[in-house]
Amino acid sequence: MLERLVGLYPTPGYCDEEMVFFRATELRPPSPSDPSAAPDAEEEIECRAFTIDELEQQLARGEIVDMKTVAGLALLRNAR
Repeated sequence: MLERLVGLYPTPGYCDEEMVFFRATELRPPSPSDPSAAPDAEEEIECRAFTIDELEQQLARGEIVDMKTVAGLALLRNAR
């Protein structure tokens, strides 16, 4: 299930890019036979699940350093 949390403009006045944050719940791995789930040839993606507490610990240790992830985590904290 996807729940839109908010849309934000990371560089207002410079460009019109909007970043939309969602909360995704009830996720499960796709069927191996689903062709739409296959990565592109150049993709190297490792899917992992984290609790909000685990993400907060990673942030405190300096393992999360990008502002988009920090903003998303703050939004999830407030949406609990």
